[in-house]
Amino acid sequence: MPMRALLVLSVVLSLSACAHDPAGAQDAAASTPPAAGSTPETPVDPMPADCNAAAAQSYVGQAASDANLDAVRGATGAKNVRVIKPGDAVTMDFRSDRLNIELDAQGRIARIGCG
Repeated sequence: MPMRALLVLSVVLSLSACAHDPAGAQDAAASTPPAAGSTPETPVDPMPADCNAAAAQSYVGQAASDANLDAVRGATGAKNVRVIKPGDAVTMDFRSDRLNIELDAQGRIARIGCG
């Protein structure tokens, strides 16, 4: 019986060694320098300018009417708008196409920013 247990153990260890790649074959391929004459990929801009909050700063202090909120959205070029009232819970994720319009307790625009 002990011989059979050793045989099974050696097979299991051999198979687990095949499944585990400590050198990281994918990492090695990724760190290989480009071939001579090839052009490297162009880096992608991680944060495209989808929202221009500076264009709407003149609305700070004005009432948050539908007309003003629409004008702010149009001026910034943002695809998504988030109106934040005092005490509202908001996520902290960054979205380059989102406009944040923060209101004060009187319903006036207190801050305009992207993200």
